[in-house]
Amino acid sequence: LSVPPYPHYEIILCVCTVGMSSLCSFVAHSQARLVVGSKLLNSEMAAMRALLLLVCDVVIELDEELRVADDSPKTAAFLTLNPKTNIKGKPLQEYMLTDADRKLFEERMLGSNSAAPGALHLKLNGSNGNSFS
Repeated sequence: LSVPPYPHYEIILCVCTVGMSSLCSFVAHSQARLVVGSKLLNSEMAAMRALLLLVCDVVIELDEELRVADDSPKTAAFLTLNPKTNIKGKPLQEYMLTDADRKLFEERMLGSNSAAPGALHLKLNGSNGNSFS
């Protein structure tokens, strides 16, 4: 029975191998949780959008700068009476009738209570010159 000249190197190598495999396992599990969470969030958003479309004429999704996030022909037709108009990236405030409504909208959406649910009644300017709420 011969004893290796440096047994502590084998112990260090074993500890490093176990540590690296534990780290890789942790990273893989974390990434899997993120993917599953993202898919769950996407399905919840799709379900919420489908529910809103059941009770609303149009659902307008906005980005963090309050610009129209999707290029829906139904939304374009609602705002401009032309379903072929590209409204993606345009501020929703462009379609509001008064400056007071624009200001109220921005305050409610970007203010500290932006996460609080509630109704917001605004007048939008239709492309035919009529306003609607």
